[in-house]
Amino acid sequence: MLEKQNQWLKDELLELQQTWSDLSNALVKAYGTAMHLSEIRKQALGLMDIEKMSWIVNCTEL
Repeated sequence: MLEKQNQWLKDELLELQQTWSDLSNALVKAYGTAMHLSEIRKQALGLMDIEKMSWIVNCTEL
């Protein structure tokens, strides 16, 4: 009886460790994605600023 419980606990621990590993990997990927999206946002904002500045220059030339 004790042996069965011990084996069950070992199996549960292995499953918990795998779940934790999967969660950790998912968090690392999510962080990487967030950093990538942040960089894309910065680039887009920079392009918007360039667009605004060229519009202002065009307006002042008129």
